[in-house]
Amino acid sequence: MKAARPSAGRFCWGVTMITLSPDMIEQAAQVAPDQTLATSFLAPEARAGMIALILFAHEVSRARQAVSE
Repeated sequence: MKAARPSAGRFCWGVTMITLSPDMIEQAAQVAPDQTLATSFLAPEARAGMIALILFAHEVSRARQAVSE
């Protein structure tokens, strides 16, 4: 079995690259400022995915709270 190798210096093995708008980054900073700040230490290829996860976790939390009411 061959190990996955990045192509052209990218670290996205079979994963679609995520593009974030400035509004999404601002929203992530509002809902989780510490986590969003921590993403600045990640590689640029990983940063967008982590911000997307922060926003997804926030939406799941909001949905769970709305359903329980």
